[in-house]
Amino acid sequence: MQNLNYQLFMPTVKQEIAYQAVSTERVEHLIDVFELRGLENWNPQGLSEGQKRKVGVASIQAMNPDILLFDEPTVGQDYRSLTLIIEELNRINHKYPLTMITITNDTRCDHLLGDYALWMRDGQVYETGDICL
Repeated sequence: MQNLNYQLFMPTVKQEIAYQAVSTERVEHLIDVFELRGLENWNPQGLSEGQKRKVGVASIQAMNPDILLFDEPTVGQDYRSLTLIIEELNRINHKYPLTMITITNDTRCDHLLGDYALWMRDGQVYETGDICL
């Protein structure tokens, strides 16, 4: 969901990430990757928008899904957090056979979030093509 306030419902960051996680090791890895160590016992609703976004991305990745659908995953991120998210998404995309669909207006990193793109304006596709990674 684009509004993470509707998605985050567990009482702590760690419980949110662990909710449907494949393992506790995956949870711990994602807490470290997204630099959430020290926030594990915080209520996700008390975090900044950027931190909430990282918790949301981590909680989805913790499930090791076959398909990832992201709506603006980089909103509210400073450069460091943006880099962490992109690196982890690309790492899992190369490690596991999965489909990743990302909806973004973020031209800082749109070319790093996939290998094929559809560009839209006013609800219409005006260009398609491969993305050079």
